[in-house]
Amino acid sequence: MFRPLSPLIDNEVFKRFILPPETYYAHRVSAAIDAIQRNYIGEHVLTKADNCKCKPVFILAAGWGSGSTLLQRLVMSSEEVLVWGEPFDIAAPIQRLASTLHAISDGWPPSKHFNPERDLSVLASSWVANFSPTVAHYKEAHRAFLQTWLASNTGRENVVRWGLKEVRLTIDHARYLKWLFPEAKFLFLYRDVYKGYLGLRRRDWVNVWPDYKVRPAVRFAHHWKHLINGFIEGHQEVGGLLIRFEDLVAGKICLKQLADYLEVEQIDSSLMEHKVGARGSRVPLLLPERLLLDGVAGDLREKLGYA
Repeated sequence: MFRPLSPLIDNEVFKRFILPPETYYAHRVSAAIDAIQRNYIGEHVLTKADNCKCKPVFILAAGWGSGSTLLQRLVMSSEEVLVWGEPFDIAAPIQRLASTLHAISDGWPPSKHFNPERDLSVLASSWVANFSPTVAHYKEAHRAFLQTWLASNTGRENVVRWGLKEVRLTIDHARYLKWLFPEAKFLFLYRDVYKGYLGLRRRDWVNVWPDYKVRPAVRFAHHWKHLINGFIEGHQEVGGLLIRFEDLVAGKICLKQLADYLEVEQIDSSLMEHKVGARGSRVPLLLPERLLLDGVAGDLREKLGYA
């Protein structure tokens, strides 16, 4: 396929400018978690989260118009899991919470910052400018925030599991959530970038507040490509399932196998026939839109069998 715009709009410099830092720099989350595992062992990493048996369900979709709400509804049809829908979406709470790990590396923070066992009488005469609770406490605080916010508000009898669906989170955010909730289940959903963009083109939507909007085709395509590349590369690492939307609606995804993976009794297949809030555009892609989308994502469309 001829893509005359690719050299201009599909390069690392342009990508860095187009994607919000909460997305572009998310790889630092994985690097930080790896550094924690290497450097803060024993009492520093053994927390309640490591023994947590709760199994939240995280639906991570590659952008808007991907069919994530249908998958969310399907999971909730089990009546065993409450899946929240993009809570505080443009505020990016999970991305920004995860970003507080970004600076952690093999050399920082130094272990001398952590010695909570010392008596106050000793501390009073010591250098305590950077004295801190352990990394284990830091990790537990991250988990407690999400548990308090999302898990303690199910408000429905017999619903003991929770989850959320998002269209902004990367594979690195999935690794972060897996770090906090080792038994979590992950569903990674994607759809043809053409279809996703058609559902968004007339809406002035925001990726991350305040400045990163997603309606321009190039911004949308970069987001789509960045997320899907990560999903393909890393979904098995977190034990997740990679789902193609077109296969889901065509009945090529076995809902019984999906239910077994999620450890729920059943999923109501009748919801597949019940559309809610569809945003499709009747106006086909214009040539300039197609050129822009292909300039960024055409190679991945071909790899996924869309072209």
